[in-house]
Amino acid sequence: MTGKHLSPDMQDVIVRMTLVLPVEEIVNYTGVAKHTVQQIIKYHHKFGTVALVPSKLVGRPPMLNEEDKAVLYSVIQRAPDQYLDELVDELQKLQNIKITEVMLSHYLARMNIIMKQIPKAALEQSKEKHAEFKYHMGLLYTPEQLVFVDESAGLFKEHA
Repeated sequence: MTGKHLSPDMQDVIVRMTLVLPVEEIVNYTGVAKHTVQQIIKYHHKFGTVALVPSKLVGRPPMLNEEDKAVLYSVIQRAPDQYLDELVDELQKLQNIKITEVMLSHYLARMNIIMKQIPKAALEQSKEKHAEFKYHMGLLYTPEQLVFVDESAGLFKEHA
């Protein structure tokens, strides 16, 4: 039985067999490698079961604890129009936490905080008012006189 995964039932049978048989005879009866039998017995002695015991801590520890998340949430409530780099700076000042903008955006996503939302005024716009605005802008200004600002450019501002 080399190279095959043993079911928990088979592992349990091997553990029960150790009560009455030596390891060499279990290997002969089951066809399971001696090392595998020994590992199953060792695991059972350590954890009291053949089933995998899940680890309490899996992966990297979180950068933000619950207090940090509460502070972040209050900062966003107070000033919802801040950019990620400004939020990073604010967390650095308030909680002395060094976190990247990318990591912060992941935390915000996990907290179900969406950064860009359509304002209520934009939702309530009418096509008639929009057409009227475009008409008046066309009468008052030439294309060379108009300047448009992209708010996403704030992501690229340099720190002094």
